[in-house]
Amino acid sequence: MLFLDGQALAAGGSDNQVHIWDLGTRTVTRELVGHTGSVAALARSGAMLVSGSYDTTVCIWDLTAPGPQPSVARAPGEEVK
Repeated sequence: MLFLDGQALAAGGSDNQVHIWDLGTRTVTRELVGHTGSVAALARSGAMLVSGSYDTTVCIWDLTAPGPQPSVARAPGEEVK
């Protein structure tokens, strides 16, 4: 889990997604879909959210975009799907 600000929380898990939660309403406001394995790590830099997964990919999400498509990176020697 990662607090994005005082109003939102990002959580990743075994459903291969990152869920953005509104802390005031306690509801999921966005689901970021792009991994094919459990999400194991989250980090933030400005408006960008980075998620790492057991599928050996790192996705970079633009949180300001209305329907973000991730930029995907894979470990050297691995093919990006």
